Amino acid sequence: MNWRIQILACLCALLVCVSGSGSGMPTSYAAGLTYDDESYVSAPSPNSERFHEASVAIPFAEQAYDEETDEYDEEYSEESDEELVEESDEELDEELEEEEESDDDSDEDYDEDYDDGWVADETVASARAETVALAQADETVAMVHHGGVLTGGIPELEELQNQIAELQKTSEELRADLAAEQKKNEKKDPKVSDPFTMKLTGHVSMDATTIGKDDDAEDMYGNTKNSFGMRDVRFTMKGSGHGNLEYAMGIGVNDKIGFKDVYLRVKDTQYFGDVTVGHFFVESGMESVEATYDRVFASIDEGTKAFWQSRRLGVSSVHYGADQRTRAFFGVFAAPSIASSPHMIVDSDPGFILNSRFTTVPVCEVDDDGFTREVFHLGASFYWLIPGGENKLRLYTRGEMWSGDDNPYFLDGSISLADTSFSVTQAEIAYQIGEAALTAEGYMCNVYDGGGTAWGTTVVARRFLTPHCSRTYLKNSGRFGSITMPEEYVFLNCKERTVGRHWGAWEAVAKWEWTELNNLKDVPGSTYGSVNRSVMGFNWFWNAQTFMTFNWERAYVHARKGNDHADSVFDTIVSQMTFRF
Repeated sequence: MNWRIQILACLCALLVCVSGSGSGMPTSYAAGLTYDDESYVSAPSPNSERFHEASVAIPFAEQAYDEETDEYDEEYSEESDEELVEESDEELDEELEEEEESDDDSDEDYDEDYDDGWVADETVASARAETVALAQADETVAMVHHGGVLTGGIPELEELQNQIAELQKTSEELRADLAAEQKKNEKKDPKVSDPFTMKLTGHVSMDATTIGKDDDAEDMYGNTKNSFGMRDVRFTMKGSGHGNLEYAMGIGVNDKIGFKDVYLRVKDTQYFGDVTVGHFFVESGMESVEATYDRVFASIDEGTKAFWQSRRLGVSSVHYGADQRTRAFFGVFAAPSIASSPHMIVDSDPGFILNSRFTTVPVCEVDDDGFTREVFHLGASFYWLIPGGENKLRLYTRGEMWSGDDNPYFLDGSISLADTSFSVTQAEIAYQIGEAALTAEGYMCNVYDGGGTAWGTTVVARRFLTPHCSRTYLKNSGRFGSITMPEEYVFLNCKERTVGRHWGAWEAVAKWEWTELNNLKDVPGSTYGSVNRSVMGFNWFWNAQTFMTFNWERAYVHARKGNDHADSVFDTIVSQMTFRF
């Protein structure tokens, strides 16, 4: 009986060996892998390299195998030695055949599982490859859509891509400039059907003046008066029509009522440029054509006041070039004025004035928000007055002591112009960069036929203490205009009806002036001499239309009147408020 048991054990061992070799599984891949309390065995691959790249884990039911083994042991343990002996060789052979068939079935199942796992692994890998290819295709389409180039990290191609991007940007800018120029030209084209427009503008200005002087000034000029009142009230109607027609009519009220700007202008004529007919400024410098509400100080510069001709009746022609960076003005005016002026004592035989002014702006940079980044201005003017009858030239200066005729003039020279004439030559320069600016103007008056000469100059420095505030530059008149200031600095906000939320814009100003009237021909009753004036102060802008001016002036006057001479000092403090509408 023992030998039979030994034979049976050998047959079982042989069966296990045959089963392992029939499956074709190398022992190196038969090792069990434990994961989540289950055992797995790696499936073999026909290609060993691809097998290492992608293997499939097939579950192996270890628990079921253990249970079958236990049952098998119990069966054989319960059987008696007699039953084992009685088993025939035929039964053993049948059992072996069944086990072989079972092994064949398991091999077929394993091959099917392996094939399914390999196909699944190939499907996953293929899906991943397709996903990566789609992502790369999307990036390529996006780059091509934006005009990019697939550089692949090549420096030459990257540089070429940058050049293409710059060319595209330049092309877009040129298209925008062309569209703006076309739109600008469309606006210039006159249209007969355009209706007339009208706008009422003006300003109200009031000030308080306090004058201090030494004893020599008291002896020379007598008593002076402090003042408080309306400096100027002005109403102007402006408008346009027919595309290239402009008009204005202004009336000013201070101590008298007089005409201001009253003219009719035709723009862009074929040969004469902008033609103006009416009552307007004789141009003899930046300050001479500056509007009252655009002035930096409470009073016009003395260097200008001594030699200007204010507004006169006349006709002018203005030509522009280089996008209005150059400007040429030519005018012919009647010597007398509609408004009362101290410069000319008029008789019934008026003369005429020949006037010209040239300005150029080599540098003029303005931001989109209106902030004047940089301006460099050059200019020169000339006028020649040919009188009629017994007209007289009157040159005078009085500083900030403007209050009607109550206070005296520092200098007041009057020269008869019978059988003679005089001319005034002027030069100007200005440079503004951001919030700061420096301007200078010089005058020379020459009275022909022995009448003598007179001189004058003015230097002005100003700077906004509030960031991003500046004065605009007006190319159509060759001067500086009103200010631009951000909304966050507005002190008086009329739109939102608020006051005091912000501190407004602050501008510090200073100037030095010198006027020399010593070389004129003596006329009895006239006061000649020289004046050196220094003015300091600041402007407080509540908004772009409302501001206050505070000036302190010190004037050193060397005057002679006949045989009397005096060296006197005047100190004048002026507070002024202006509202523009």
